[in-house]
Amino acid sequence: MALVALATLLVWTENTSGMFLKAVMAAAALAGILFLVSMSRLYVLESVPPWDSAYIGISFFLTTAILGAMAMALVTGSPPGNRSYLSALWAASFFFIAGDLLIAVFLTPLYGLVGYRPTPSLRPPARVSRLLFFGRLGLLAGGFIALIMAMAGDDFIAGSGTGSGPLLSVAFALVLASEVAGRFLFYGLAPRPGD
Repeated sequence: MALVALATLLVWTENTSGMFLKAVMAAAALAGILFLVSMSRLYVLESVPPWDSAYIGISFFLTTAILGAMAMALVTGSPPGNRSYLSALWAASFFFIAGDLLIAVFLTPLYGLVGYRPTPSLRPPARVSRLLFFGRLGLLAGGFIALIMAMAGDDFIAGSGTGSGPLLSVAFALVLASEVAGRFLFYGLAPRPGD
């Protein structure tokens, strides 16, 4: 956060020339990636079998990538002469959401087609609502469809839109709600004492 604050200060004071700003931004990006890796590794516990899988790291990465790309595209809009940057952000969002849908359908512990299945154990079973899983999938699919509709619109294709149209905002809100539901699903996979 300190590196991001420093980069923001440099841009705000218009000290954007030279390599220093680029070095600060690269260091901030690297620190963010290392933080993401360490957070996902923190939750990979042998004592919580549903969390002890590659799904956790992939899920953390996809949440960050999707929401980061969509938020950046909504915040920056379409600067004059930089339409390709905005298009790249929305295209990245499209592919990350598609990947998240596939990962959720196939690898989600308990509910994914090939995800973790509990073995007989003396541990209390995790009680996660199937409705929460399908609600998350529905919200993510709704966000994906809204994004496709926005990207297929004449305004978006012609490049005259600002990149922050109502459909893109709806897509972001649906995907954000989906990721929040995904976190509830994630924490619900861990059995609680007394369950």
